[in-house]
Amino acid sequence: MKSLRVLRIACFSSVLLLIIGSSTAFKAQTLDAFNPGANANISDFLPLPSGKILVGGTFSTIAGNAKRNIARLNADGTYDATFTTETDITGSVLQFVAQPDGKILIAGGFATVNGVTRHRLARLNEDGTLDTGFNAGFTPPVGVSRIALQPDGKILVPASFSGTIQVSRRNVDGSIDSSFNAPTFSGNPNNLIIQPDGKIIATGAFLTVGGVDRKFIARLNENGTLDTSFTSPNPDQTNISWLTLAPDGKMYISGPFTIVGGLARPYIARLNSDGTLDTGFQNPAAAPTVRSAFKSFLQPDGKLVIVGSFDTIGGVARRGLARINSDGTLDTTFRNIPFGSGTPAIESLRRQPDGKILVGGSFTTVDGVACGQIARITSDDTGLVRRVPFDLDGDNKTDLSIFRPNGAASEWWWLKSSTGGNAALQFGASTDRLVPTDYTGDGKTDVAFWRPSTGQWFVLRSEDFSFYAFPFGATGDVPVPADYDGDGKSDAAVFRESSLTWFISKSSGGTDIVGFGAAGDKPVNADYDGDGKSDIAIFRPAGANGAEWWIRRSSNGNVFATQFGTSTDKTVVGDYTGDGKADIAFWRSSTGFWNILRSEDLTYFAFPFGTTGDFPVPGDYDGDGKFDAGVFRPSNSTWFIQGSTAGTLIQQFGITGDLPVPNAFVR
Repeated sequence: MKSLRVLRIACFSSVLLLIIGSSTAFKAQTLDAFNPGANANISDFLPLPSGKILVGGTFSTIAGNAKRNIARLNADGTYDATFTTETDITGSVLQFVAQPDGKILIAGGFATVNGVTRHRLARLNEDGTLDTGFNAGFTPPVGVSRIALQPDGKILVPASFSGTIQVSRRNVDGSIDSSFNAPTFSGNPNNLIIQPDGKIIATGAFLTVGGVDRKFIARLNENGTLDTSFTSPNPDQTNISWLTLAPDGKMYISGPFTIVGGLARPYIARLNSDGTLDTGFQNPAAAPTVRSAFKSFLQPDGKLVIVGSFDTIGGVARRGLARINSDGTLDTTFRNIPFGSGTPAIESLRRQPDGKILVGGSFTTVDGVACGQIARITSDDTGLVRRVPFDLDGDNKTDLSIFRPNGAASEWWWLKSSTGGNAALQFGASTDRLVPTDYTGDGKTDVAFWRPSTGQWFVLRSEDFSFYAFPFGATGDVPVPADYDGDGKSDAAVFRESSLTWFISKSSGGTDIVGFGAAGDKPVNADYDGDGKSDIAIFRPAGANGAEWWIRRSSNGNVFATQFGTSTDKTVVGDYTGDGKADIAFWRSSTGFWNILRSEDLTYFAFPFGTTGDFPVPGDYDGDGKFDAGVFRPSNSTWFIQGSTAGTLIQQFGITGDLPVPNAFVR
């Protein structure tokens, strides 16, 4: 590597990596091993009780098999050949609706199914064969948009009949239910939702229903007549494209609108049960950063997952997929996931029973992994997110990175795991303490240092490489930044050895001052209890029975202590088992052994990796949700990474005198 003279930000040509093995598995809020790949658009998914997944769209191949417009996948994304190969649908499949008996209603742009005429609407048996006992009898030019299934088995169908647009109701065999007073719409109703009381909410591109003004949204009574107690909030623009009903009767709407109920509500809004705007939901979007929100669903915890065509939400990078808190603010604990390049258009969305998120749209990569039009994102419904340390490019993998002390013009260099290229910048001085972590909540590590002589923090924002500085701490303190309040942003914090006191400046507001520790203790803060908040913790080299670990759990305030290691061991805390909790761990330089105490059951395992003189550099280098053992060898500036999924990586990166950044918090 060459030294820099005058430099602010620089990107360089890619570097060759020696990688043994491959990475396929991902964890929290990132791509998992589900990767079937399709050659065209995915319009809908249907997770089945068996764990298998129906996929519909306009594709002709999926999961490596020729299959037109509909397929069934196994839970791991492989092709399910037991779903009848006779199923051939001449046109798009836009929607699935599961019946309680296991049969599947499909709607779309097709004309035949298995060679049998079924214009726009059909029903399949569980094995994929056509259910010939169901026939709606539609003929061209009838068009059908999204359908809805009533609890009694009857089916609501928005369709155009010879230029007249209506919502009709069909009996279980597909015949028309003449008792339903089918209202006439002035435009297409593209979404129907049935409330628990049997009333029907319709959204779309219409302006009137039965001749009565109802712009883009209306509610019908069970018999099809207009519910006059429900009024439209009169959004601007062209339509409401999606509606998600909440358990309390409120409803989330999305579409190309920017004004709802006379107030600015770009693309997302929440309505009260009578159709008026709920002003308690503060819209997180800021035009023109959101171009359109297409679909959404509510998690059991009340948070709203949305997909669409957007780059940012409320000024924070969120490309095509985001999660919104119940008050309308952006949930920063749900990270930004890179879907390909440019602005993605994610058009299909379903939540699996296990909380995983199925998405489909115009993207070919996710987190740098090839994914043709379809992906599955792992997520829990608690809002907790796995934060990858030293991830400077936001691809959910720890990056090889070094700090080059050079007086007042010290440099940072890192190798981007997302592209293979490297970058460098000048920031800080030789005597500064490295404190890189995600202070802004955008899912990327910010270059940062703490100056012991002044107690000043300097943070270089990963979003735009602007910087800010502030005082917190004093000479002699140990900087211990982490997310102590669980808001998705790291907090400035110091451990004052002279008074054994922790000072935490919370990004959510306020300062915590906590006495915890004894003389000679070293801070080893991490999220040991898996609640999304860093726990105050210390490593006591000279405990009564050897080295001790003391942890103050943020989840309940209880203190846990255990003996593990010796006074000369190096602490290498991290989640090595992938359970979402930090494991107590140390590296013994005299033997090169890593010793891990599993958080699940407090059993331990050990293995050799590294040698005397190495710097331990733990992190998740292969992005599988588990920490990897790694060392930086200063004698030849070589990195050795034992990937838990991706095999062993050996990479020269750095020059004599460089300090490995992932060693910053090793004590």
